[in-house]
Amino acid sequence: MLLNESLWLGKHTNKLFNEKDVLLNIGSSTGEYRENIQPHIDTNIFTQFKNKGVKIYHVDIKKDDGVDIVGDVCNSNFISKLKKLKPKAIFCFNLLEHLKDRESFCSALLEILDSGTFIIASCPKNYPYHPDPIDTMFRPTVNELANEFISTTLVKGEIVNCGTMKQKLKYERNINITTWLFNKIKFIIRLFLPFYKFNDWLLLVSGEKRIDKNQILSATCVVLQKN
Repeated sequence: MLLNESLWLGKHTNKLFNEKDVLLNIGSSTGEYRENIQPHIDTNIFTQFKNKGVKIYHVDIKKDDGVDIVGDVCNSNFISKLKKLKPKAIFCFNLLEHLKDRESFCSALLEILDSGTFIIASCPKNYPYHPDPIDTMFRPTVNELANEFISTTLVKGEIVNCGTMKQKLKYERNINITTWLFNKIKFIIRLFLPFYKFNDWLLLVSGEKRIDKNQILSATCVVLQKN
């Protein structure tokens, strides 16, 4: 998640939720990721809710530190489990571009929610290829992102300017030099393994060559309410 993206999401969700509301952060990744690798996620979005007594469940398919509930949201039994929590909203940040079947995933999220509750979603708009483990290059406009979630009303949406690639890289290096170095080393090692998933390797290499440090980055952010 980009810094300005987190500021927008925090600002436009702050007044939606109150004490005892339940929020689900789907595809949450780890506590280390949210609090140290990209600390602006926790600082600008989740801290405001924790301070108000809002209950936040971080949900991911992989078991790890900082993941409260583990499971596949496209599994019917898991959907029923999450539905019983009566969430006021689902957060889905920078996840849809990594899915082959967005339709099934978005339908599952809507099935969890009752009418009148919210989906808060974001996706990259102007951003390079970044496999995790895939990147479909889904780079939606506000309406395109909203249309992924049928039977919802767009409450607020914007393509958020997130500065340049140079500013992003400098910010990441400053907040966590260890992680920055680790990612650099991981990239260099991957360069020497073209025989492993060659097509992904080719996209990674070509993407790296195309990186323009003066490129303006942006993210598409929406607040949707289920009809």
